[in-house]
Amino acid sequence: MSRPPRSLPLLSLLLSPSKAPSTKCSFPLKSTLVHNDRHTDIRLWPARRDAKVVILFICGNPGLIDYYEGFLSTIHAHGEDTYDVIGLGHEGHSTDKPLGNLEGLNRPDAFRNTRPLPSLQEQIDRKVDFVDQIRATYPAGTKLVLIGHSVGAYICQEVMKARPDAVNHLQGLFPTISHIAISPNGLKLAPMFRPASITLIATTLILLNLLLPASLLHLLVRLATGQSQAATQVTARFVQSPASVAASLLMAADEMATIEDLDVDFLRKHGHKITLYFAAGNTDGWVGSEDRVSSIAKALDSTKNAAEKRKRWHICDEGMPHAFCIDHSPSMARKCAEWIAADLAD
Repeated sequence: MSRPPRSLPLLSLLLSPSKAPSTKCSFPLKSTLVHNDRHTDIRLWPARRDAKVVILFICGNPGLIDYYEGFLSTIHAHGEDTYDVIGLGHEGHSTDKPLGNLEGLNRPDAFRNTRPLPSLQEQIDRKVDFVDQIRATYPAGTKLVLIGHSVGAYICQEVMKARPDAVNHLQGLFPTISHIAISPNGLKLAPMFRPASITLIATTLILLNLLLPASLLHLLVRLATGQSQAATQVTARFVQSPASVAASLLMAADEMATIEDLDVDFLRKHGHKITLYFAAGNTDGWVGSEDRVSSIAKALDSTKNAAEKRKRWHICDEGMPHAFCIDHSPSMARKCAEWIAADLAD
């Protein structure tokens, strides 16, 4: 059984040798990072020796690390003994410590005891805070690799812009880093992200949870999604936390309004540190057309580091969907582990 890394004593205090390889804890690890008493889930796969590399994964939306357990455990298994792998969810999306139902209604003017749900910018700020904590806790010289899925890739981008010297490498998986509002899914699902719709959805879920037993709700989720048993359990817990669903939808609304023009200057400046992975053709309803992928690839190919020869973007040839974490975690994880090893060897 892996022992807690010496390099992160705050986490070591929370780990028990009798637990599974992934250990649950609650963000923040320092009281100074508490934000509105809301929790963000963390999972840690500790290094088998003293940690030299921290791999920090930031999920997509919804920000539920449980979807990525298989993915992150495989990266840990295929990586070096000196890798700490940390999965970081989103504030307010936790199903371990969910928000109260009234917060899910997201109407602070009507309910004085509630606050607006976290915005996309607040989610980014919390990730920057966490990177600052990592850098303050680990020894100098420890490498930091960011991996982000979907909007997590955009958050990684913003973290790297805020702390360029703190991040050694960045991987974006099915990255939604430009014009998400006019992607096929963005256009189709836009009505769900309106304030009135979010309140209606949260209210409906509150009623369903009051009226239906958990076992029936779980069955309905399984029938509606067709997910595996493990993924269905995660989704069912999410549906049983109406405020977490509302927080996810509000964050999505912010994504539609915020993620617009591709930050070409960022990709050109830092492209030698970045690897991006896209679905084939026009199959990714959140990323958009092949033309959009081509524009991103072109920006990466024009990186300021003229000596860089290794390809920094890849097109999936295995038929992986945007939500790779449901059925394709092992294959995606092995690719990420190979890219990390190559980057660290440079």
